[in-house]
Amino acid sequence: MKRENRKEVWIVVLYAPWCPLCQVMEASFVELADKLSGSSVKFRADGDQKEFSKRELQLGRFPMILVFPKNSSRPIKYPSEKRDVES
Repeated sequence: MKRENRKEVWIVVLYAPWCPLCQVMEASFVELADKLSGSSVKFRADGDQKEFSKRELQLGRFPMILVFPKNSSRPIKYPSEKRDVES
C-alpha cells in the first residue's frame, strides 16, 4: 500500500536497538502499538535502512516519531520531547 492511499492515520517510530533512549522507551512503544492496534508501526531505521530513513523519512536522531495523516504521504514529526504513552 502506498503511503498516500491510506484511509487511516499511521504512527511510525524510527528506532535503533543499540540506542539507549530507544531501549528505555521500548515498553512504551509496544504499549502504544497495542493501544492503537494496527495504526502504528515500529521501524528499525539503522543498518541497511538508515539511508532510506534519512532520505524518505528525514531521520535525524533516534528515536523519532512520525505521524502520517490520512491520504497523505508527508509525515509530521512528533513535536514534543514527552514520549510517554499518554502524550
